[in-house]
Amino acid sequence: MISIRRPNFFRKPERCRKFWSYLLTALASAAFIVFAGLPVLDSAAQQEVVLQNRLLGPLDADDPFVLKEIRQKYLFDAPGPSLISNDIIIEMTTGYEMKSFSFQFYDRVVNELFISNNITGEYFIEAGALDGVYASNTLKLEFLQQWTGLLVEPDPDMFELLLNTKRNSQAIRACISPHSYPYKALLRTLSPEKSPHDSAISYKSMTSLVFEESDDRTFNGFPTYREVICFPIRSILLAAQVSHVTLFSLDIEDAEWKILETFPFESVKVDVWFVEHRTRDDVTGALTTAYDPEFVKWFAARNYSLYDFHLSNVPDYVFIYNNSRFRNIRPKTTQA
Repeated sequence: MISIRRPNFFRKPERCRKFWSYLLTALASAAFIVFAGLPVLDSAAQQEVVLQNRLLGPLDADDPFVLKEIRQKYLFDAPGPSLISNDIIIEMTTGYEMKSFSFQFYDRVVNELFISNNITGEYFIEAGALDGVYASNTLKLEFLQQWTGLLVEPDPDMFELLLNTKRNSQAIRACISPHSYPYKALLRTLSPEKSPHDSAISYKSMTSLVFEESDDRTFNGFPTYREVICFPIRSILLAAQVSHVTLFSLDIEDAEWKILETFPFESVKVDVWFVEHRTRDDVTGALTTAYDPEFVKWFAARNYSLYDFHLSNVPDYVFIYNNSRFRNIRPKTTQA
């Protein structure tokens, strides 16, 4: 007679119970995943997709996941040693940039507030850093006064040049979100019309976000578009562990007021603001180069005084915190 050997789990009651317990647990877990709508991740690539989708939640500015993403993927430490030399400083301040009235204005203010008073070892943030050299409002402070800080540049081409410059500062490859949460935006980059592949930095300096609402701005140049990630300024400050900024230079082509409205003034102190800002005509709604008293009042409500301003294609404003050590300094020549 042929003997049929039964599996052990039929012969051993305790093993049988364990088998069915494991099986039911696995089935219950699978059912929970399906009914809860959770993704079944079977590869690192799938996990990355889920993480990136989660990033666009939208999530709060101080969400630990957002801060982790910034630190791991977008925030770069100073590469050092710096390639900045005195020759570069001289070229910057006597070359093409000195044909820019905006750069001349900010360069004068940097000299008045910081260099002539021998203010050393401070911290800055420069949003719209480009390659870290061209028309930089912070390069001289870093090289001559041993400042350091954070350089913000969303354009991938410019960011690569920025890293190669080896500024003695951190850099973040992202734009500042005009919202209180991270989101992906279209970045408009310009190049000369006659040579659309020319990456002239003067045109790159007009790089701007394409806003969700009707964007009526006009530009001279050949536009190209790419998608970039934008983080709230609160997230960037938390990720970089910044609570005090001596100089914040904000040159982001018409997104400044939206970003300022999300700035955590209650927890982060900024002594001096450099801000390029255009206002809209009350009748036509078109962007103008006029002085904006409402913008000045907005800063005044946050305990800042207008130090000086300069009217150009895009007006320039300098604000000083009323409780800072710079509050009693007066400009040598002023329109304020």
